[in-house]
Amino acid sequence: VKYLGYSFYRYKGECRLRIHPKSVAKMKDRIRELTKRSNGWSNSYRAMKLTLYIRGFVNYFGLADIKSILLRTDEWLRHKIRTIYWKQWKKV
Repeated sequence: VKYLGYSFYRYKGECRLRIHPKSVAKMKDRIRELTKRSNGWSNSYRAMKLTLYIRGFVNYFGLADIKSILLRTDEWLRHKIRTIYWKQWKKV
């Protein structure tokens, strides 16, 4: 059941919240959009935009069990940022 981006599941007899997979997919799409190399943003501006978006996402979904999702997303995002720096470094 999806409600306001959350879904519900049972764990040890109690009902718990998690982020619905569609909400996770939307988050990843938005991060992809913010980390495109073709948008011409400086790295500091890109970092500011990412910080604002991720902080808002975490605050909104803070009631859910999001630790594993955030760990996977963090690894993926660090890889994308590293790629951006490597691509820019070659051109300098």
